[in-house]
Amino acid sequence: MKEISSVKKVEGISVVVFTGVNCPACKALEKSISAIKKDYADKVSFYAISVDDYPEEAAMYSVMSLPTTLVVKNGRIMSELIGNISVSKILNDVKEV
Repeated sequence: MKEISSVKKVEGISVVVFTGVNCPACKALEKSISAIKKDYADKVSFYAISVDDYPEEAAMYSVMSLPTTLVVKNGRIMSELIGNISVSKILNDVKEV
């Protein structure tokens, strides 16, 4: 996943995952997303925001648990998922957008 500093910079339909350096669930989710990323590359962008590097962004979106996954359309949050959720749940939320 590409790292970005702000959800507001996201265009189109995107999956944005707030991650942390010492977060095993974040690493597991990143592996799951990497497995499906190439199949959806023409429809969905995938990004990560490190709460260690951008704590103000995490605070702005009230991120209290990691990983927190946002499905975003043109900078607007369409859904929020917390924890090491299944890729199918992420894709269901993407399809609803």
